[in-house]
Amino acid sequence: MCHKHERGVSLIAAIFVVIFLAFMGIILATYTISSAEEAGNEYLSTQALFYADTGIYNALTDITDDGILDVTSYSFSNPTGTATITVVSHVGAIWVIDCTAICGNTAKEKYGRRTVQVTFKN
Repeated sequence: MCHKHERGVSLIAAIFVVIFLAFMGIILATYTISSAEEAGNEYLSTQALFYADTGIYNALTDITDDGILDVTSYSFSNPTGTATITVVSHVGAIWVIDCTAICGNTAKEKYGRRTVQVTFKN
């Protein structure tokens, strides 16, 4: 049996449940988007690390082949990234080589950047 003053309670309870579920949906969507962006950033950062390692490897291979590095700075790139290798110092047989790599879209500020520095004795 329903009394006159209790008729709107079900409607109010249903509205609160719908608002609560909508709020939880918004939180879940925000968390999912944030997690996807974080995973993308981690991917680009890891890819940049691999580019930087490759740049160091190329420079070390050049040094060990003939004992010198042909230039003090050079770059290589492809559509997904760029690496710049620089000789920081070279004293006798000691080389300090720096490689900075960037992967992703710098115009949209969606990129990873890593720098690797190696001290090498030839």
